[in-house]
Amino acid sequence: MPPLRSVLAAALPLGLVAALAWPGRHASVQVEDPQEIAPAVSPLSAGEIAQASATIDQLVEASHAKHNVQAMPVATDAQFLRRAYLGIIGRIPTADEAYAFLASTASTKREVLVDRLVASEGRVHHEFTFWADLLRVQSRLGNRSPGQPWIDWLKDSLRTNKPYDRMVREMVTASGPALAEGNGATGFYLRDQGMPLDRMAYLSQTFLGTQIGCAQCHDHPFDHWKRREFFEFAAYLHGSDARRDVPGDKQARQALRKAMEELGPQERNVLRRIGDTIGVRVNTTVKATITLPEDYQYDDAKPKDSVGAKVIFGASPTLAKGDDPRAAFATWLTAPENPRFATVIANRLWKKAFGIGLIEPVDDLRNDTVASNPELMAYLSRLMVSLKYDLRAYQAILYKTRAWQRQ
Repeated sequence: MPPLRSVLAAALPLGLVAALAWPGRHASVQVEDPQEIAPAVSPLSAGEIAQASATIDQLVEASHAKHNVQAMPVATDAQFLRRAYLGIIGRIPTADEAYAFLASTASTKREVLVDRLVASEGRVHHEFTFWADLLRVQSRLGNRSPGQPWIDWLKDSLRTNKPYDRMVREMVTASGPALAEGNGATGFYLRDQGMPLDRMAYLSQTFLGTQIGCAQCHDHPFDHWKRREFFEFAAYLHGSDARRDVPGDKQARQALRKAMEELGPQERNVLRRIGDTIGVRVNTTVKATITLPEDYQYDDAKPKDSVGAKVIFGASPTLAKGDDPRAAFATWLTAPENPRFATVIANRLWKKAFGIGLIEPVDDLRNDTVASNPELMAYLSRLMVSLKYDLRAYQAILYKTRAWQRQ
């Protein structure tokens, strides 16, 4: 019986065998960026951040006056200190940190503390818990694939302050080997492996705040979405999914099968598990159509009809022959002309800071949805776009408002 390593060495590409030799390392596979990205966002000046915080306070206080609301007094330094540490990095300050802040007489010490905390490693870990919950990150994906590459990709995105629109584009257009170095965004597809319709419903609710999941089976009973609209929307991503695809040409695959026949049951099981791990990749097609299900029940189409990709609001992107529909979809999704994309993330982070969104629920926006402070919500949406989705700068602006510093 040949040793298991000999079987692997004979049948698999060298890079993947090397990856098995050092646990924790990934095979180094170059993955092309599917879309050109914008230049790095230039940091805002202190004056620009201060002005944005002041504008938010003006809009909050105007709403207070309109509704005869008496604002709470500004928190004491000790109260603010505890709130800042817990809210931004998820822990209370150490004794030394508390003494240093409380003893300072600098008029800008609160702003300085916010700047230090939002740029710290502590914020990366605290923010990760928020995003891991929102994106449903797991340590094991699809019951077979390791989730660590996705975890590492998400933490690195937070650590480098990757713009939010770029993060979303990278997830939506992810492709290639799941364990390729730097390709952790493929976890977005591995998370719902084999469930492309559910993935699209989740994407819509998470990034657009639009719940269209009911329309997967029937016209939405509480909103205007039709079942056909759901399938047209799902067509953009339907051709992409995670699959087991052991690398190598036909000859290498035949050699692997032959070698496996000479192994015992335990060795074959080990080899299958290795293949399930290193062989998982996200494949995509240029197909931008989807087949309606057999139980389709409406007059606008027939069961098993093929329908083309179409967005649920706004103008659908033009797809040329051979285009990856996901790239066109990602551009539409994150475009400044798509107001829901900016509004949803601005509102989610407002709720994270203040405990309640200006729009509630945060993931169920409808045509008749009205924010509790419409002027403020409109301003925050514009601010998010003007910041080029720099979430660190946006959150620092919120934390420096009088509104966040009140008792």
